[in-house]
Amino acid sequence: MRLREINFGELEGREWATLDPELRKSFVEFNGFHPAGGESLDQVRERVHGFLAGLSRADTLFSRTAG
Repeated sequence: MRLREINFGELEGREWATLDPELRKSFVEFNGFHPAGGESLDQVRERVHGFLAGLSRADTLFSRTAG
């Protein structure tokens, strides 16, 4: 599935307070952030752009978020 939230790898489910301060800083800046075992922002962009490029004008896209 190409439309899903970013994969945070080893950081999935971790509490903010348990993360190393340098890792938290990198996460907040986000650009260039690539969690171990997860996706970089560039990888997410490629995945989503690939999906969007495959749509035709006749396609219907529905998006829902929660939280």
